[in-house]
Amino acid sequence: MRTRARDSVVMDQMGVVKQNMRDDASRERVCDQSYIKQFNIQSVMATLKQHQPISRTDVARLTGMSPTSITRIVTALLNKELIYETSGEQRSGRGRKATNLRVNEDGLYSIGVYLERSMIRLCVMNFAGETLYRCETLVDGECTPEKMAQESRALYDRMPDEIVGARDKIVAVGVCLSGTVNLCKGIVTHSFQMDWRNIELGRIFSEAFGMTACIENDVKACLIGEKVRMGIEDGVDTAYLMVGRGIGLAATSGGVMVRGVSNEAGEISRAPIGTLPDGSSDCLAHYLREGAMIRKARESDPSVHSVDAIVWAAGQGQEWAKEIIADFRRHLEITVGLIDGIYNPAKIIVGGEVCRKIYPDIAEAMGKPHLRLGDRHEESCMTGAALIAMRCAVIELIGQSIE
Repeated sequence: MRTRARDSVVMDQMGVVKQNMRDDASRERVCDQSYIKQFNIQSVMATLKQHQPISRTDVARLTGMSPTSITRIVTALLNKELIYETSGEQRSGRGRKATNLRVNEDGLYSIGVYLERSMIRLCVMNFAGETLYRCETLVDGECTPEKMAQESRALYDRMPDEIVGARDKIVAVGVCLSGTVNLCKGIVTHSFQMDWRNIELGRIFSEAFGMTACIENDVKACLIGEKVRMGIEDGVDTAYLMVGRGIGLAATSGGVMVRGVSNEAGEISRAPIGTLPDGSSDCLAHYLREGAMIRKARESDPSVHSVDAIVWAAGQGQEWAKEIIADFRRHLEITVGLIDGIYNPAKIIVGGEVCRKIYPDIAEAMGKPHLRLGDRHEESCMTGAALIAMRCAVIELIGQSIE
């Protein structure tokens, strides 16, 4: 796929194209017909991957789409060799055998990149959603966008050739990082961690890799990766709460990511929950962020430098450590309660290193059967970014074929 000089069109997790900037408020809106097309393609692909081998009739039944729409999408996928036909069971009577559909695992590949200030993590995924390759590298010195893109490309270039049979089938790269992004233009509006503002990261990565680039917030990418890893269908309303060095929330409703006016939905770290003795606002960050917990711990034991040390001290009966974990549990319960009340999701996934370290101490106390512990945040960010890129590539490849 040729490099794009223009701004890359960035897709959300359902392949929805954000376009048609509103002149009066500079807000993206979704074109109804474009939305329906992207949603239908993604629904068909998700059904194929989950239920293969499967007939066209069953795809139509499971997606609720018309046979005509199914035929149009399936034909486009077959023409691009993204799926293939196999013989199924004999039909009743004297008719020929039914034809089933399967996903061509080697039909396309995508790259997922997770950027942190001093670390780049990269994976390569096949069309079936399987991660074939993972690698990472430390980044020394200043982390300019151009440097991060070139380092990411160098990391990809070191991948052994036998991992992917034909590199020309690697057609898109997804990039995620902490911060706020403009999905339409592939711009990082603001990333506190990277100290970036208004960076055309989509263009920079597209030029570095020579392929379509999709940019996403890390927590939203993580939600996409976790839903696929846990086998949660796209249409199931799900929230993902990340608790670590920062706090972030992402949620899907009706299969679509909840984004807000400027893609800042879920920025709950500074949500006020009361007032401190000095009159300043009390917020979740004071109790759930890793750094805040360590600072509190060091008031009692200056040798503490990690959450692991707090957990260990609590296990040894240290009251200050037990109090910190109790505060964490109490405010996590408050946060989960707010998520339940606002989104009413079928599933809530809690992730991030702090949750993973403390979760065994709090899971039973919370008593919420729809609450699940996520995988390593870094892993889910990579795979989520690769999935976003793959879905973007599929839409671009067959979108024009089903008009």
